[in-house]
Amino acid sequence: MSEKRPNRTALFVVLGLAAVATIASIGLIYSLLSGTTPSLDEPSVLEVTLDGGYADGKIEDPLAELGLSSSGNSLYDVVRAIDNAASDANVEALRFTVRSPSLGLAQQQEIEQAVNRFRESGKPVFSHLSGDMVTNGRYYLASMGDEVWATPESFWLIQGLQADVTFLRGMLENLKIEPDVIMFKEYKSAGEPYKNTEMSEPMREALTTVLEDVQRMWIEGVAQRREIGVDAVRELVNAGALTPQAAKDGKLVDHLGYADELTDAIKERLGRDSYERIKLSKYVQTLPEPDSDERIALIFGEGPILAEEADDSNPFANNQAIYGPKLARDIRKAAKEDRVKAIVLRVNSPGGSAVGSDYVWREIMRAKDKGIPVVVSMSSVAGSGGYWISMGADAIVAQPATITGSIGVVFSKLNVRGLYEWAGANIESISLAENSSLMSPYHSFDEAQYARVEGVIGSLYESFVNKVAEGRAMTFDEVEPLAHGRIWSGEDALDIKLIDELGGLREAVALAATKASLDAATTDVEIFPKTKSVFEKLAEGDFGVSTPSTPTAAQLRTWIDELAQPRASVEMPDIRIY
Repeated sequence: MSEKRPNRTALFVVLGLAAVATIASIGLIYSLLSGTTPSLDEPSVLEVTLDGGYADGKIEDPLAELGLSSSGNSLYDVVRAIDNAASDANVEALRFTVRSPSLGLAQQQEIEQAVNRFRESGKPVFSHLSGDMVTNGRYYLASMGDEVWATPESFWLIQGLQADVTFLRGMLENLKIEPDVIMFKEYKSAGEPYKNTEMSEPMREALTTVLEDVQRMWIEGVAQRREIGVDAVRELVNAGALTPQAAKDGKLVDHLGYADELTDAIKERLGRDSYERIKLSKYVQTLPEPDSDERIALIFGEGPILAEEADDSNPFANNQAIYGPKLARDIRKAAKEDRVKAIVLRVNSPGGSAVGSDYVWREIMRAKDKGIPVVVSMSSVAGSGGYWISMGADAIVAQPATITGSIGVVFSKLNVRGLYEWAGANIESISLAENSSLMSPYHSFDEAQYARVEGVIGSLYESFVNKVAEGRAMTFDEVEPLAHGRIWSGEDALDIKLIDELGGLREAVALAATKASLDAATTDVEIFPKTKSVFEKLAEGDFGVSTPSTPTAAQLRTWIDELAQPRASVEMPDIRIY
């Protein structure tokens, strides 16, 4: 009698469920240790530690919920807490600890505006640069303090901006891969890294203009807050590397010292013997929940734009992307809510799928047809598809440093036949029509095929421009010269009427309230849809357990084919700005 083998699938399911139960137990213990919702009933200092990555809105990160990760940071929570603290009698001061945050200048401008509103309450603001290195972004955040402190041994690297673009054409040639790239139009540079070995002049021109705008904003902002001349700040920027003492001599900081010394200074400033504090994560829990009958729905759209549906079957997934159908559905549901009188869509996206973008655009148009005003608030970037999902709104608000525009389309396809043949494989094809090989990853376009695809992409470009013209109440001929795939700063976008107003989420909400005939001061903002906790997802039981696998030749081929997959998209190039 043969021995019965265990069912491997059942074993993996059991192990997966055991892991889920263990994590759930950890979360329960953590929640018990964390205590109940905190209260603030004595004068305290609100402490905000800026470190790590920041989403604009709440992201569903199960590990963060369980206290096992810090990736749940939210710019929305930071700004909301600072604004509430300005009128909170039990918050005496604001203290920033700046370590190594990842925030774009437009996001930093959002925090800056909140700090300025807090300062108007007459309460002091302190900041401390506590990391190993002080960079442009970290210093810009710290410079918002009335008093700026820095550790005595930090390395200062305050330098002019630099943008790095990686061009892959030479590498593709070495791998025997042939790219087919079509860009509409000359500024649409998302395909350049595959098509060219260096920047085209239009790409260099547009990118240089945006960098110059952003650097000017940085220098002027620092000069104004530190009350030193623009030329003096520019001189420090040109120096690049600085010692902490040189930074102090240049009036970039007030004091070189440690955290406990700053604590003593705050106590002295407030005239107190003790130091009471509340951290941002706890203070956010004390903020009131929406309870008014009329509300503004706040919906976040962050990340690359995809045409497919989101996979909600995994309760531990943390995919920060815009799934076009899902975001459209969220807008549709919000528009159906009786208590929702206006919608604010917060956009932070470099673009992606034209189809996914169009799902969102259509739903915004439908909400407007129902009489629901829609206002877009742009974050660090709202380019290409990010602009597509914004262009139909009743109004668009962006920060001066927001990168936006890039109204254009790019098509790319890679022929990987040479790579396979170089590796010893042989590919044979059977074609049943004249253009059967048009989108094959093993063939490049001939002249006729290139012209045919170019015509299709050109039609998509014209549709994009026409929809911009409709949304911005302009003509095609007025919009088209501003398109061509070019990126703009928020300041420039305002001048050419691609946006309506400079500001942040607060200004967008106020504008939406006005358009809906609401009082912005008394109307609640509700994040929509409400995110589910990991425990709620587990309780629903709608999730799957994946089994481990090892790479096979078939999977390797799938990966290569995915690389070669043809795409028509509205996206921006991957640009690293330092």
